[in-house]
Amino acid sequence: MQDYEEEDVKNDWEAEYRAVRFTTPYLIFKLKKLWMILDIISQSSFVIISVMIMILSNYWQISLSMAVHLTCFIGLCLIIASKLYKNRKMDKNKIKPKEKESKSQT
Repeated sequence: MQDYEEEDVKNDWEAEYRAVRFTTPYLIFKLKKLWMILDIISQSSFVIISVMIMILSNYWQISLSMAVHLTCFIGLCLIIASKLYKNRKMDKNKIKPKEKESKSQT
């Protein structure tokens, strides 16, 4: 990022928009509405894939120790996913009151 000095700042918003328009962060920001759907799909697919791994590993008769390791790994991943989901909800709730305040001030 560049440091801006007050003398160098130009209020040419159209040029700023053109400069930022096709950058990766801006495109990701524009897809913000799809994030919730992608989170739900990824969690559901992870659970389905994990269950399939457990079923196939039992079908192929892997050792008991491998089954225990797989179970622990899948459980750990599910715990991590649920904690990340809770943290994202808390962050979202922190942002919502700020948005409501800014809307009520205008």
